[in-house]
Amino acid sequence: MKKSFLSLAAIFIIFFLGKPESVVADVSLNINEIVRADTLGSHVNKEFTRNEGEGLEVFVNRVAYELYGEEVSRNHPAIETTHWVADVSTIILFFNTIIDDDDAVEGFILFSKDEIKYNLIRIDNYLPAGNGAEIASVFFANADSDPDKELIVLCTWPQRIKLTAEGTLYQTYIYDDLNSSVYQDKLIYLADISGHFGLEFEGWQEGDNVKARYKNASAIRAELKRLGY
Repeated sequence: MKKSFLSLAAIFIIFFLGKPESVVADVSLNINEIVRADTLGSHVNKEFTRNEGEGLEVFVNRVAYELYGEEVSRNHPAIETTHWVADVSTIILFFNTIIDDDDAVEGFILFSKDEIKYNLIRIDNYLPAGNGAEIASVFFANADSDPDKELIVLCTWPQRIKLTAEGTLYQTYIYDDLNSSVYQDKLIYLADISGHFGLEFEGWQEGDNVKARYKNASAIRAELKRLGY
């Protein structure tokens, strides 16, 4: 797959605004719109039938083949849970793919009330920033005013710029909880609370060791708790 160059936006943050820990929310939101892709594509509004006794891996591989017409790799292990939305089986998937000739990751949710008929909706697309995106963590935590938990995706991009910087970019994406009783073809991205965490860098930068604050689920959960969620 094609490797893209470091995005101009990421270079701007790292080398012109100073260390990423100091990046303010509105700047990180601009970057966030660059590394995401909101196009829905042709994969929405699909329904998949899970055969009786069909295991998760077999079902997911079959879904992937129906979506892409070929075998594709996953960027993160499939997650199956009945604990996010009451009375709903949810499968969370991230596939490696190509968007506009660049490596990208497509995230989807399959959900079902009977564990037979599954509807597909999009989570998001994650575009490259220097290198392809890597889904580091996927978890649930409350991040808004209602009691239901949101879906949180921590995305990383390895970085290496000769004689200048080497490390990892971190970005937190927060999506509103799934409402299975209302039609939607894409999860709702919560820009304000996602922007609070900003785009961070950890590694070596121009002779300095830089640390990221929100590089794992426990740190993100702790910050959400501090904010009162």
